[in-house]
Amino acid sequence: MTAADIDAGMIEKASSARYSREEVTKNGFVSEEFVTSTFHRKGDDLEVKPEIRERIAFQIADVLDARLISPIERADIVVAQNFLYHLSRKQSRTAFAHLCSLLKPRAALFVDGMDIDLRHSLTGKAGLRPLDYLIPEIHGDALTLRGAPWPWTYWGLERLDIARADWKQRYATIYLRDPPSPAI
Repeated sequence: MTAADIDAGMIEKASSARYSREEVTKNGFVSEEFVTSTFHRKGDDLEVKPEIRERIAFQIADVLDARLISPIERADIVVAQNFLYHLSRKQSRTAFAHLCSLLKPRAALFVDGMDIDLRHSLTGKAGLRPLDYLIPEIHGDALTLRGAPWPWTYWGLERLDIARADWKQRYATIYLRDPPSPAI
């Protein structure tokens, strides 16, 4: 697994594999089962278990810079969570294209924290199909974290509307790229 961030401090922190309990559990969705299966207690801190840590490589990368993205190995799964909404629409388009360039021919893109109209448009244009898996539940979890200020803040999240004909493409956060069908 390759984990990348634009912030060298974040990469340094992640590489240390050491966190306070509060850092790990401040998100209400983190279960005690996850904490136990992922970390060892080290004094007052939690440290990522070695068998997990050894499978992750960390690097600084800027999703807007193709030169920093291109050396990253193509992946079965690409995860982009809760940063794209901080970018301008033009930057988001660039970032999205770079994220898609990291996908293998048969792969999944997990993308949340992005302007829904833009995500809807770009996933469709990229030929990504939504995975119909827990869409209302996943959207509800994100709504808990970001929904209250919508539509008055740029990072807010609109409420799920399953009456829309395109609701799955619009509200999914997991999209699949399927290889082209062989010519018959």
